[in-house]
Amino acid sequence: MKYEARIHRNRADDSYINNLSNISYFTSKIFQYKIGILSFAENNLTDVTINEGVTTIGEWAFSNNDISSITIPNSISKIDGFAFAYNNTTEITIGNSVDINENTFYRNGSNSFKTFYDNNSKEAGTYIYIIMEVG
Repeated sequence: MKYEARIHRNRADDSYINNLSNISYFTSKIFQYKIGILSFAENNLTDVTINEGVTTIGEWAFSNNDISSITIPNSISKIDGFAFAYNNTTEITIGNSVDINENTFYRNGSNSFKTFYDNNSKEAGTYIYIIMEVG
């Protein structure tokens, strides 16, 4: 199944690219890309890898899926609210110094990721969320 994305450059003309597989080509031609609001919401996605060159992930962009693993490239500087809400994320690979909205992972297995990432100086790496039973 082919998924469509609504991605636009951060300019007044808001030119759109509709095929996520073409992001790599276009990111070398245009400076900033944003994955728009609700772009991949409710698509039964399980793993997400965002291509280098995308700079922003919009509100609710990947919400209401079943995403367990997310790879966010170094080019991402901002993730808006609820972008990964209502998922079951257990692994996040992310670059340095990403500005994450406090509600980005709302009702997600990794709800506390933002706090942990911020407390670790927003250091790049792979973060794994493990639920441990006590007792």
